[in-house]
Amino acid sequence: MKKLIRNPNKFDVLELFSSTAPSNGYKINSSQSIDNFIKEMSSSIRKSATNDTMKFGKRTESLFAYVIGALGQIKLLKQEDSGNIYSLDDDMLPADYKAILKDNSQLLIEVKNFYLKDFKKEFILKKDYYLKLQKYADINNIPLKFAIYFSTMNQWVLLPITAFKKNKKTFSIDVATAFAKSEMSLLGDRMIGTTPNLEIHILTNKNESKPIPTSEIVNFTIREIKFFCNKNEIKNTIEKDIVFNLIRHGEWEADTEIIMEKDNFLGIKFIYAPIKISEQNFEIIGTLSSMISNKFKEMTISNGEVEALDLDLNPSLFKIFIPNNYDSQDLPLWQLIIQANKEFKGRRN
Repeated sequence: MKKLIRNPNKFDVLELFSSTAPSNGYKINSSQSIDNFIKEMSSSIRKSATNDTMKFGKRTESLFAYVIGALGQIKLLKQEDSGNIYSLDDDMLPADYKAILKDNSQLLIEVKNFYLKDFKKEFILKKDYYLKLQKYADINNIPLKFAIYFSTMNQWVLLPITAFKKNKKTFSIDVATAFAKSEMSLLGDRMIGTTPNLEIHILTNKNESKPIPTSEIVNFTIREIKFFCNKNEIKNTIEKDIVFNLIRHGEWEADTEIIMEKDNFLGIKFIYAPIKISEQNFEIIGTLSSMISNKFKEMTISNGEVEALDLDLNPSLFKIFIPNNYDSQDLPLWQLIIQANKEFKGRRN
């Protein structure tokens, strides 16, 4: 999926000026109005820059576009909550996005960031807020879904309002129910598993290898990079790319070892393994959506601080490509498509 080329500096700024002009008395042919507009926007941006809730929320909204675009099950995604809306009923709200899937079905999706500190804490939607979103969805005759990003867990869920517990003034859902009833598979999400361990070997030439001196810097030239899964070397180019993405953006922990041949330094081995290994012959390394989110995080967050709210890149660049009918002995993959359990009863207290 590609991000269509626009010129926000030309059109969006003018649109913003136009939308704020009536309430502020701005005139497009007035230098004073333009100066006042710039001053007001500068003040607004500075205030937003110190508001972590606003920054992370806007970043999550942008992130979702890359997640859903890279998963590859939609053919069009449009920001719905921008621009003027004219209606007989002013008691409504558009959702963040309208998505058209490959089967031509449509969804309105409201994106939320949820910083989960305690597993007992529930995600809350105010009922009057939901009703405004639902009214807009009803007029468009398009189903409404909520995409919630559990940022502390780096996990996405996609939920209809029927998944939530209905309270007097709110709708609420706990994390267990959210994952059990998630419909992220509609967007192409899946869990990926493979056989531990995954390794990258960064090697020098044997003829150039030297003994490691005590307490000194060792210089070596990288001559070869090899990938391994469960001690089996991976030579296929596509499989190497898959391994790199699993290692780079998956959930397994890394360790390093020095590779020696006799007394000579040959290279460095990076080993990626799950925290716990069960008796089965594979372990989950992550979901596609969480790996895509990790890619986006590298480009937008530094030292826990938001540096960018959006990117001028195509979502297809974030795709973790696994061919249809994938089958390999060197890199076996288990792709688990998790279906929503609509009958899940929720957490038991």
